[in-house]
Amino acid sequence: MKYWKATLLISVLLIFPALIGCERGREENKSEALEKPYKVAILLVSDMYVPLSAQGLKQGMRELGYREGENIHYYIYNAHGDVAELKSLAREIVDSRPDVICPSIIPAINAVRETGTELPVVFLESMYPVEFGLAKSLTMPSANYTGVSNMTGPMSGKRLELLFKMVPGIKRVALICNPDNSVSRLSMETTKEAAAKLGLQLDIHLIYKYEEVDNAIGMVEASPVDALVLNPDFMVFSRLKEIIAMAEKKKIPTMGIDQTQVEQGILAGYGGGLKEIAHQAARHVNRILKGESPAAIPVEPPRMYKLFINMTTAEAIGVTLSDEILHQAAGYYR
Repeated sequence: MKYWKATLLISVLLIFPALIGCERGREENKSEALEKPYKVAILLVSDMYVPLSAQGLKQGMRELGYREGENIHYYIYNAHGDVAELKSLAREIVDSRPDVICPSIIPAINAVRETGTELPVVFLESMYPVEFGLAKSLTMPSANYTGVSNMTGPMSGKRLELLFKMVPGIKRVALICNPDNSVSRLSMETTKEAAAKLGLQLDIHLIYKYEEVDNAIGMVEASPVDALVLNPDFMVFSRLKEIIAMAEKKKIPTMGIDQTQVEQGILAGYGGGLKEIAHQAARHVNRILKGESPAAIPVEPPRMYKLFINMTTAEAIGVTLSDEILHQAAGYYR
C-alpha cells in the first residue's frame, strides 16, 4: 500500500509540471496570436494615387492605435498605369491571404472581384457600389465588400453646375468619354442631364483606346467650345498634361474631379479628397480587424465635398472668379 501511494505521488509530481507546461504553452500561443501583426494589402492603379490613398489609410489606422511594422503591415501593389497588370497583382494579393484587401478605383476593385475571393475587401474610392454589384444597398452591403464611395460619378452634374457658376458666360462645353468604362458612361448621362437644365450645349467626344485620346483633345482644341469637363476615366487622365496644355493654349476653363488634378494645372476640381476618403475607410478596416463582417458595415459617402482652384491657371486663361466662389473653395494652388 505504501509503495502504491509513493508511486501515485511520484506520478502526480511528474505530470503536474507537464500540465503546467502545456497550459503555459497554450497561453503563449494565444498571446502570440493576439500580437500577430495584421496584413493589409493596398491595390493601386497608378502612381497618381499612391501618396494620397496610402497616406490617408495609414494615418487613419495610426489614429486608431495601429503601429506600422509592429501590429500592422501594409503591402502596396501598384500597376503603374498598366491596367492589364492589375489582374496578376490581384491574384498575388489573394494568394498571400491578407486580413483585408484595399483596392482603390474601379479597375483595381474589378481585378479583385474577378479573383472570386471571399476575403474582406474595403474599397477606397468606389463610385457606384450598388449599381456595380459591390453592395445590395449602402446600409447593408450583404457581401464581403464595403468601404467609402467617393461619389465622383454621381457628382458630375454638380461639377458642371459649379463650372457654369465660376464662368457664367460659357455656352458650349466639351466632354471626352470612354463608353466602355461604365463609370465614365454613367457620369456622362449625369452630365448630359445637368447640361440640359443649364441650357448648355454638350459636345461629347467618344474614345475607346488610348491612342484615340490625343485625337479627341485635338478635336476639342479645334472646336468652338467655351469649357471642358472631365469625367472619371483612366485613359483620359493618362493624358492630363496634354489636356492642361491644350486648355491653357485655347484659354478655356476645365473642371476636374479631384485635388490632384488641380495641383497639376486643371482650373478647378470638386469632390471628396483622395487622402480624406482613404482616411475615412480606415474605420472600416478597423471594424473588420476587430471581428465584424463587411456585410454589416455600411458603405459611406465622403464626409464632405471640396472645391479646389488653381489660381495660376485662372490668371493664365483670363478667368476672374467671384468672391462667392473663392470663399467656397477649400484650397488654392499656384
